[in-house]
Amino acid sequence: MLLISLPAVAGDLPMTIGLPGCNTTCGNVSVPYPFGIGPDMCYFPGFKLTCDHGSNPARLFLGDGGTNAFEVIYISLENVTVRVVSHMNSGQWSLGGSGLPYILKPESNEFILAGCDVQATLLGNGSIVSGCVSFCATIMEVGGRYTQYDRPDGADPNPRTCSNLGCCQSPVVIGSASYAVDLKRLNNSVRNDSRVTVLIAEVGWFDPMMFFDLGHDSFTELASRAHVVLQWVMAHGDTDSDSDPRACPGDASLSVCKSANSYCRLVSYLTVTGFSCQCKEGYQGNPYLTGGCQDIKECDRKEKHGCFGD
Repeated sequence: MLLISLPAVAGDLPMTIGLPGCNTTCGNVSVPYPFGIGPDMCYFPGFKLTCDHGSNPARLFLGDGGTNAFEVIYISLENVTVRVVSHMNSGQWSLGGSGLPYILKPESNEFILAGCDVQATLLGNGSIVSGCVSFCATIMEVGGRYTQYDRPDGADPNPRTCSNLGCCQSPVVIGSASYAVDLKRLNNSVRNDSRVTVLIAEVGWFDPMMFFDLGHDSFTELASRAHVVLQWVMAHGDTDSDSDPRACPGDASLSVCKSANSYCRLVSYLTVTGFSCQCKEGYQGNPYLTGGCQDIKECDRKEKHGCFGD
């Protein structure tokens, strides 16, 4: 039998997700370029993350970290998203004024109101983004715990969605880097002393039964660590005034989308315009690295190691 040894091809190279010499993990979270931790060379401008080794496991934060920084749970290059632990302070939700390239991803998050006889309006850039009204005709607050009573025969004893009784859910349809909440007690309210919790959370995170089963204080504590999904973009940069406004910056594919099997995609929202890099159809991996997008069939064949993707 004649054995022929073939040289390794690009698809056989070990899959990497970051730049040489850069740490690509923090606790249980993978950190793919353009994100990075450590020296400036390890991340694209604006995509700095901070790894806090003071807890076990270590925790990853947006930007320089700090008291109000959002904790990062997962990064998706394919979906151009980051899942983070969110928090709302005194009716305000904000990513901060540091110029970070993130906004709340529209349609992937919802506005949630928990309480009795109250109206809440979510405002973004001075416009109404979402709203909720919650009544308590069949909800009674007892000792900090919400209890259903006087329920008609045949009513669902375990509702999985709010129907404006004790709590309310409404989609957030406009992405922004900050929001404000306007609260208004209903005129006929007899429970003006009832406590109210408002939050923004990833669609599917909130379970109404979790709300009814927990006391208000316990639920509020849980809500302080709600998950939200952020959209991120690369800075658009300067473009020729005669160029197609729908196109990526002229040098983006060469200077940022490093993989030969990648392409540049314009990302535009009401408040943010930029671009992202994507692997071409049939490839997956990290389009921001040379050789980062590998053939899906090759990835499947290397099942042990796989290719880095979503």
